[in-house]
Amino acid sequence: MKKFTRPSSLEYPTIYYKFKALDIDGETKVQYRIQDFPRDRHEDGVKFMINYFVDEVPTFKARDIGSDRVALIEGSRLWRDILAEDISIACFKEESDEIISMNLLTVKTKFDDDSENCDDDDNTKIHSRNLNDILHMHNLLQKQFDPFKHYGVDAYLYACGLAVHPDYRGRGIATEMFKVRPLLLKALGLKVATSHFVGVGGQNAAAKACYEENLVISYDELYKINTDYYFSGVDNSNVKIMSLILPE
Repeated sequence: MKKFTRPSSLEYPTIYYKFKALDIDGETKVQYRIQDFPRDRHEDGVKFMINYFVDEVPTFKARDIGSDRVALIEGSRLWRDILAEDISIACFKEESDEIISMNLLTVKTKFDDDSENCDDDDNTKIHSRNLNDILHMHNLLQKQFDPFKHYGVDAYLYACGLAVHPDYRGRGIATEMFKVRPLLLKALGLKVATSHFVGVGGQNAAAKACYEENLVISYDELYKINTDYYFSGVDNSNVKIMSLILPE
C-alpha cells in the first residue's frame, strides 16, 4: 500500500498553535508560533538537529554520534527523508525566522517496512554501527508495544526527534511542542501519537502534555536482551513508550 502522505486538503504552511513564553532575555514574554516546517529550510533543519539534538539525546551522547562522521551523514539522510514528508513542525518567535525548536514527525502505517537500516540496498543500509544499534533498539521497542493492536488503528503519528535551541531551554517550549499534537492529529486525520522517549527531559515534557505511558524498560534490561544495546552513562535510566490519544 502507498505510504501515508499529507492530505492535499491541509493548507501549507499551516500554523497550528501560538503561545506566550519568556524571550531570550529571560524576562519579557513574547509570542511563539508552531507551524509546518518550511520546505525551503530542510538543510537548516538538518544542521539544527546536528547542533542541538545529537549531543543532547542520551543514546546519541552515549555512542558519541557527534564524532561519528558516517552516523552523521546517514542520520542526515534519514532526517531529510522525514522532512520531505511535510509532516514535521517547527517553533518560531513571531516576526522571526530563527528556528527555536523542531520536531521530526512521520506517520507509521501497518503496511510500512521498518527494516530500512537492515536493507541489503547500499543506498538505504546504515553502515554506522552506532547509529544502527540505536535504530535496532527502537525496532525492538516497537515489537514490545504495538500501537496498531493496542489502539486498534491502521496508522499513528510517530516522533523521530525533538530539539530546542539552547538559548530557549527552560521555557516550557518542548511541552508546547507536545501540546500541539491533538491539533496535528486532527489535521492529519489520525487518532494516536506514539513516541519512544529515551531521556527524562522528553518524558517529563510529554507527561505535562497528558501523554500516557505504554511501556517502561530500563537500559539495564535492554542490555540483557541484546548486548549491542549498551549506552554508557544512562544505565540507571528508563526508556518509555508514551502515547497521546485524540478524544472522540
